[in-house]
Amino acid sequence: MTAARWLAGAVLLAVFVGTTGCGIGDLSKQSETDRCRWMSSPTPAAGRTVILVDASNSTRGSAAGNPETGGPAPHYRQAFQKVVQDAVGRRDAVSVASFSGTSRDLAWVVTGRSTDWQRDVGNEHNQQRRRSDAVDCLTREATPAIGATPLAAGTDVLQAIRFGAGAIDRGSRGGHLVILTDGLSTAGCADLTAIDRWTDAEITAIGERCARKKSLQPGDLSRIDLSIIGVGHSGPGYPMSPDARTDWLTTLWKTLCVRGTARSCRVEDQPVSGTGSTPAPSPTVDDPVVALAGRVRVYPVPGAALFDGDSATLRRDGEAELTRIARSIRAADWVQVNGYAAPHGEPGFLQRLSQGRAERVGDFLRGHEVPVVSSRGLGVTRSCPDAALSQRLSPDECSRRVDIVVGTS
Repeated sequence: MTAARWLAGAVLLAVFVGTTGCGIGDLSKQSETDRCRWMSSPTPAAGRTVILVDASNSTRGSAAGNPETGGPAPHYRQAFQKVVQDAVGRRDAVSVASFSGTSRDLAWVVTGRSTDWQRDVGNEHNQQRRRSDAVDCLTREATPAIGATPLAAGTDVLQAIRFGAGAIDRGSRGGHLVILTDGLSTAGCADLTAIDRWTDAEITAIGERCARKKSLQPGDLSRIDLSIIGVGHSGPGYPMSPDARTDWLTTLWKTLCVRGTARSCRVEDQPVSGTGSTPAPSPTVDDPVVALAGRVRVYPVPGAALFDGDSATLRRDGEAELTRIARSIRAADWVQVNGYAAPHGEPGFLQRLSQGRAERVGDFLRGHEVPVVSSRGLGVTRSCPDAALSQRLSPDECSRRVDIVVGTS
């Protein structure tokens, strides 16, 4: 064999080996699209990991007012990457969605992505390259879920768990279900907005209520390893629970997990921290408040009683009304002020107007020894949550309101 023919044969062999993954192909030279293309079809025997991200306002970032009371917003991006690394290590098929409101639908952004970095690749260097690419591709593709805008007010965490479990083909290997949430469910059988007794009996009552409504039955979580990460840690403007209340929340979710007979239950109440920005609260969603500091009462005050049209300057008779309210709420553990605007005008102006009005009311109440922890402008609303108020006011008058949310032990 001549040297030229030998060299040509060697080149062809190298190309063949590289493209079939049997030895020395260099995956690092592939395009960004090619690096992720192999993930489109998981192997039938692969395990399953489903990751759900709570998009409700209580899990989101900076809000006006005192950021120290609510603590830093949960930084789900960094926690998510760790979960993805674990799933890739197992070579699972991965699906990712966000959830909010009470809809049965999860907002899927990734479904059934393969992470089997060993499949069809025999070269160890290329296997490790694919393993790294799988983490990068999933992290990038899942960004819409991590920064998703809530689609509706509140959240039904248990419902998200059930539907996440339903998305797992349990087969012989079962799967992993990971929920990134503060655990503050405001709808469904585990609705915490009316809770004012943080006792074991209350946890039992929630479990029994969920069983009666068939919201969680034994076997619903069978062959599933459930992890709930970030319980008890909400963003600024949402009063944090004392340690005892965080323990209560952790026990609640462990109890519900066991009731669903999950293969394993892990509930983490450590702060979910990281670097970089976190999504801001949506001004168009009016989330219910969970009274982790005790009982909650809402004083809805019509904007017309406090301000002139398109103004954030308190009128004298508005000050008199707030003084009357201040006298009755000085003993509260915390107070949160939420400002709203009627849906007429340029959205940016209405957002600034609602913020200015909330801040003015918050400042006035602080000046009267009321423990205001945050003042938030939530922009346009069409809701009127108080039935008696809706009978006295038109929808527009009700939507131009300021809610004074009062929490007491």
